[in-house]
Amino acid sequence: MGRRKLSYNDVIRFADKVLDYFGLMLGISFQDGREYKMNWREIVLSKSIIEHSEEAMKYFVAHEIGHRAIPNAPETTATKIVIKHIAWNEGIRNADLFLNVICDPIDDMGNLKGKPWSRDYAKGLKEIIGAVEKKANHPISDWLVKMGKASLAEVQGKPIDFLNDFEHECYVLLFHDPRDWSERCRDLAPKLKHMFDEKPERVDYRGMPFVKPILSGVKKTGKARYFKPREYTDEDADYASEKELEKAGKALARLYPNGLKVADPRVLKYYRKWRNTFNKQS
Repeated sequence: MGRRKLSYNDVIRFADKVLDYFGLMLGISFQDGREYKMNWREIVLSKSIIEHSEEAMKYFVAHEIGHRAIPNAPETTATKIVIKHIAWNEGIRNADLFLNVICDPIDDMGNLKGKPWSRDYAKGLKEIIGAVEKKANHPISDWLVKMGKASLAEVQGKPIDFLNDFEHECYVLLFHDPRDWSERCRDLAPKLKHMFDEKPERVDYRGMPFVKPILSGVKKTGKARYFKPREYTDEDADYASEKELEKAGKALARLYPNGLKVADPRVLKYYRKWRNTFNKQS
């Protein structure tokens, strides 16, 4: 017996269940393109989602919603701004790609543990990992595959003995280091920087991009470096409240008390405010 063909109503019904579980009110939209993404006000899904297995469909839906619900994945605009600034200040120009590299595994682990859909999510993740593993030939894709396999092994109570020492150290930083997430993220960035040195190719699993093209990073302006306006995405520019910008600046002041190499001017003013406060306290 072949698998049941999905409908858009199937997708919407499952999305509603996930949104209800997390207590979120987000729109769900479908696009002709093959990409899946999370905007802060809606989840955008490819119309091709109904071509997948039911488990893969549930993976895509729960994963995108998870970026608004799973802590540090990134969950809040402030977290996203902090992670991007960490990337820029550690010499990683493509901050969006770095965001995916560390936040997608966090999102997956959150959906794999204790959710009503966790079993199907695990099946969907395993299916996608298997397909990507056959085609991917880039350090970033290899990293995502390894972290996905390790997450599946952990939730299934199996040994994670296939990671090398470096990968295991990064895995611990991702999931089991007791420090604040921003500190762990800062320490991960220089360890993973080498993965961004190779020009990535677009590697798709039925249209799901695992590696995105590298963008131009920042430009030099006098003694400081600022972002080109197009580098700051709509989520950051439009949805960031002053409270979130201050929260991000405060976190960065703790992480980089000796100064930032790169900063958005709106974040920089709060960074300076809190860095001075911390300096006075010390």
